[in-house]
Amino acid sequence: MKRPFEEYAAMFQHETEAGLCNEEEVLHFLRTNWPDRDGPHHVLDIGSGKGNVLEAWVTYAEGMDSCYVGVDIHPYSGRVLADMHDLPFGDETMDAILMFNSLEHSVAPFIALHEAARVLKRGGHLFIGLPEGEGHDLGTAHFVNLTDLQLKNLLTKVELGIIKQERNGSMRFTIAQRQ
Repeated sequence: MKRPFEEYAAMFQHETEAGLCNEEEVLHFLRTNWPDRDGPHHVLDIGSGKGNVLEAWVTYAEGMDSCYVGVDIHPYSGRVLADMHDLPFGDETMDAILMFNSLEHSVAPFIALHEAARVLKRGGHLFIGLPEGEGHDLGTAHFVNLTDLQLKNLLTKVELGIIKQERNGSMRFTIAQRQ
């Protein structure tokens, strides 16, 4: 019997392969919103795919004392094979978590955000990027299309406070902090 994430992984394989994450928008967002360039930073990228955000992060983080860990349900080289609903990390181990173009693929966004909050250190930041616009509605690859209010309610329930929400191009970004 396949694990649940293996079953739905195939549904959005084409999206990951197409590289639909806009690296320029993500890099701009990180540059303008990263709270502190002084390290060390243990950064977890949930739904890292082939590494589009990793490339943006490496460019941004040059000279920073940081450790980047990518997690995906596909077995990409250099990534931890894991489901966002059951992360293989200890409590409060990450300084920052990136979730760009991944939360909409969650079958249970509350559980995914609960897991992110669990591994995030107190005072740590969660960066969420949700796609907007044509082609990013619900379909075989997307299970949820969260409004700003729905996302805020979910974040509040897992004890993450919203610091900022903004729209930039084809992405809707949210920064939350663990209390």
